[in-house]
Amino acid sequence: MGSEGEVAAQRRRKRRREVIVVGAGAVLLVSALTGLRVPRTEIELDLQVSQLTFTLPAANPIADPLAVTSLGVSNLQTIELPRSRLREAERFNEPSILLSVATLSTQRGSLNLDGLSLPAGAEISLRKSKIPGEYELFINNSSAVIATSVDGPVRVVIGGRLDQNIDFPIPRQVRLSPERGVVKVDFALADTSKLALSYQLPIRRLQLSRIDEFTQSDEPIVRSISTIQSGTLYLESIEGEARPLRAGEGLQFRESDGELRALELGGEYIALQFVGQVRGMTVGSGRVKRSLMPTLYEWLVARHRLPLLWGTTVYVFGLIMSVLRWWRQEA
Repeated sequence: MGSEGEVAAQRRRKRRREVIVVGAGAVLLVSALTGLRVPRTEIELDLQVSQLTFTLPAANPIADPLAVTSLGVSNLQTIELPRSRLREAERFNEPSILLSVATLSTQRGSLNLDGLSLPAGAEISLRKSKIPGEYELFINNSSAVIATSVDGPVRVVIGGRLDQNIDFPIPRQVRLSPERGVVKVDFALADTSKLALSYQLPIRRLQLSRIDEFTQSDEPIVRSISTIQSGTLYLESIEGEARPLRAGEGLQFRESDGELRALELGGEYIALQFVGQVRGMTVGSGRVKRSLMPTLYEWLVARHRLPLLWGTTVYVFGLIMSVLRWWRQEA
């Protein structure tokens, strides 16, 4: 009898351990699903920003031709000025040029910043100036020629070499060859409701922040400032869940690879639409950052809602039945 009682007690202890293991497994599974995040997710951004930076994965034009009233370009190697009404074609070895629309009698000239075709690896940063309708474009890692079309009277300023209104009787092209390093292009739009990009542009390393540097107590201080003014983040992998973004809210990506669907200038800020795959998406600044990557549970619910529901139901039912069976045997 004693042996049978001991065997029964061992069975009860075994069943108790089984129930504890099953319960602990359930807790660990739920913790893993709600705590672990997917390594990569697809997003869509619809934003208003004061600045954006990105890199080209392949050679591409970065914008449609833009009608401008003024254009300044610095860090140049050579400037090729075309033939005009009173001047022959000229070549200048000067670092900068300023072009602006002029008026001669009743004729007003025109300027067009031609579509910029840049090589793979070029880094582009576009920033809204404090002056309405004006923008600053920074191009790094590119030796591509920058071209602008001139027609009619145009003021041309080239360092201390030239400052004159020149009349181009037919449309011609000014060609600007950059030096190594960062080339800065300042321009003012002629049409303040202009769409700068009407096609899908593949990009990588999208950044929605700028670096501010200043000195305090003789110590340099560097800060990363969000350029987001407003907009919405859509998490496409979890049924397009929308998350509004506030002004100054820092959105960062460890990696991003996708395409600009639209880039619109002329408003108070730069409007952009981006669709792509990202890694390490966080929101916040400094050391206070929070991941926005979907959890495994959110991903499973969005992708496998019905199978997950049935699987959870069966698992919970089995767990309850095991507990009830053990309870009756204990009683």
